[in-house]
Amino acid sequence: MDSALKEDKPGERFVAERYQILSALDTNGESPVYRAKDSVSGRIVAVKFLQANRQYDALALGRFMQAAEKISRLSHSHMAPLLDFGLAEESKPFTVVEYVEGRNLVDVLNRTGRLRFKQGVDIFIQLTDLLDFLHDSEVTHGNLRPGYFTIVWDRDENPTVKLTDHGLEKALVFDTTGRSDRLRGNNLYLTPEECKGTALDARSDVYSLGCLMYEALTGIPPFASKLSHEVVQMHINDEPRPMREVRSDLRLTLQIDLLVQRTLRKNPGQRQQSMRELKDDLLHVKQRLAMVQAVDQTSSHSHLIAFPSTSWSAAAGPSKLGSGLRMKIILPIVLGVFVVAGSALVGSILSAKYVGEGKTSKTSSDDYLWQQCDRLGQNYLLQGELSRAEAEYLKALVIAERFGEHDKRMLLTLRRIQDV
Repeated sequence: MDSALKEDKPGERFVAERYQILSALDTNGESPVYRAKDSVSGRIVAVKFLQANRQYDALALGRFMQAAEKISRLSHSHMAPLLDFGLAEESKPFTVVEYVEGRNLVDVLNRTGRLRFKQGVDIFIQLTDLLDFLHDSEVTHGNLRPGYFTIVWDRDENPTVKLTDHGLEKALVFDTTGRSDRLRGNNLYLTPEECKGTALDARSDVYSLGCLMYEALTGIPPFASKLSHEVVQMHINDEPRPMREVRSDLRLTLQIDLLVQRTLRKNPGQRQQSMRELKDDLLHVKQRLAMVQAVDQTSSHSHLIAFPSTSWSAAAGPSKLGSGLRMKIILPIVLGVFVVAGSALVGSILSAKYVGEGKTSKTSSDDYLWQQCDRLGQNYLLQGELSRAEAEYLKALVIAERFGEHDKRMLLTLRRIQDV
């Protein structure tokens, strides 16, 4: 930390003769952050001194200034804008960003232990949207960690997240080949590439975000040890335990578990290849969650018959539903969630040959098509290919509608979708 900041009282210290230090926000690490007032605009800002106790040569400072200039030209709804940057006394690099009222992810996790599943998915969808924007702008963050994100909740407990640190420290500690001297201190979110001294790219951010997702949803980092060098070796060699095994008490789906496991593959070529792909995967998780919640809510308001078991005979006849209310409610909800969510998958189904204009009569051909889709869905599910399984079950659902709301095919297909 800059020694002058230790000695001066709040309000008596100015940075670059413009930013009046008001209070400390985070002074525990090597890059202290202060709440300050811009004497020109009057706005409240956050001033950060990057690696304040270290000295850098002209080459490193030049990389910092160049990277900061690029970031300062970018704007995104989930990123606090970089308002100013430069060198303070003794050539200490500093940044000035918008001050965001809220709690950073470290504070949230310390307070609550973990994020609720739905909130976590919403937060990481927002972050993938931001990081996809940065990657399109040819910016790799390269230093993602929970303290760099601030979350604000509205009255309905809906979260909005903002990136409040732009990862400019990497310009000071990385050389032109991507090698880093950052392998010390907190290594929980490093990538295998960084641990091995190889170049970073967008897929490196996918890995670091996977570490954050794992910790945020379970309350436990995927790799942890009291010894820093052991964590580095874990990032290089070890596979994380499945989240559902680590926290069997939580209702984490197989889909989100497999998604996060893929982000943490050691080989970058086996991860999601872009933030856009990861965002699409998370949106799919959110759509499925909304569908299941809609079905569960409908079930909770009805005393009607439960879903049948997965084994049934066509000769057994239709199940008794009491009134037809449940099926009349469930089917529009299941299909409506996907339509409202803009699912391209349902769009393709509705335009496929299985759907005609109006209700098709019950025929042996329809039964054959339904059985084919149902069988394919089961095969894909056994292979762990959840997206393909769901696609086949949704086709089966559209076909099952032709047999009427009391037909067992309809109930069985809805149960299959829940099981996915």
